[in-house]
Amino acid sequence: MRKFRVTVNGISYEVDVEEVGVAQPQRIIKQEQAPPKPQTKNINGVKVTSPMPGNVWKLSKKDGDTVKKGEVILILEAMKMENDIIATEDGKISYNVDEGAQVSAGDILAIIE
Repeated sequence: MRKFRVTVNGISYEVDVEEVGVAQPQRIIKQEQAPPKPQTKNINGVKVTSPMPGNVWKLSKKDGDTVKKGEVILILEAMKMENDIIATEDGKISYNVDEGAQVSAGDILAIIE
């Protein structure tokens, strides 16, 4: 707790202020990240691209699984929010990224054939 004097409309108040929700410095242990998968796959299907920079938090399917239009195919963590990335059509999914990968806006996340 810290004490402060605040003046509002000419009236002085003493207030106790507690800092909450302030991120404390954390020791970050950098993990070795696998480089993104090379984009050498045959890109004949529909590309699913990242709408924003972020981290691939979770892949919802496995390579080769069948997906339906509107189904969540992966979760992208950006600005401390989880964003569902959905299939844009029916088909088989082929990921171009792994869990934990950092991506930029426009990067190809997956291909649906």
